[in-house]
Amino acid sequence: GAFAFGLGILVVQRVRARATSIAEESARNEAAVVAAIVGNEMTVKGRSLREVASDLSGIQGGLEITLVAPSGEEILSLRADGEARGAVQSSAPILAHGTTVGSVIVQKKTLVIERLLADMTPAILVLSLVLGAAAALSAALRGMVPRVRAPRRTADNRRTRCPAPSPWWNCHPGARCGRPGR
Repeated sequence: GAFAFGLGILVVQRVRARATSIAEESARNEAAVVAAIVGNEMTVKGRSLREVASDLSGIQGGLEITLVAPSGEEILSLRADGEARGAVQSSAPILAHGTTVGSVIVQKKTLVIERLLADMTPAILVLSLVLGAAAALSAALRGMVPRVRAPRRTADNRRTRCPAPSPWWNCHPGARCGRPGR
């Protein structure tokens, strides 16, 4: 029972860790892409970071990005309303003309996975407890029911068998536990 319960908790923790890992990787990839787009826009068209930031300010769609100047000043901050609980973030440098002209910070929420886990956790733990109880019951029943053995042959080719009321632990392969014959 305790093993199954621990296994259920382990499954929940691994799902939570995997969700966080996926969100971090996604944030890293999005930060690299946005940094490359902004850097390319600055290099090819000769625009400043503020001009590119003003173009990006009209973006809608749930992308949470912040453009930061080398001095540390936030030039653009596209963030959803609400608290940052259950979120990961990643940053990438913006390169234009071979120099770093700022950085991009992308924030990804893991709150959806947290909510899903909050809904699934009780079911996973109850299932693991039921499986543990079934395993314990099976082990208890197995110890109470005598084992039925097939007839064996002795060295002189006579058959022997365990009498029905004999418990299985008294009848092991090397023992002569029954009457010879028949």
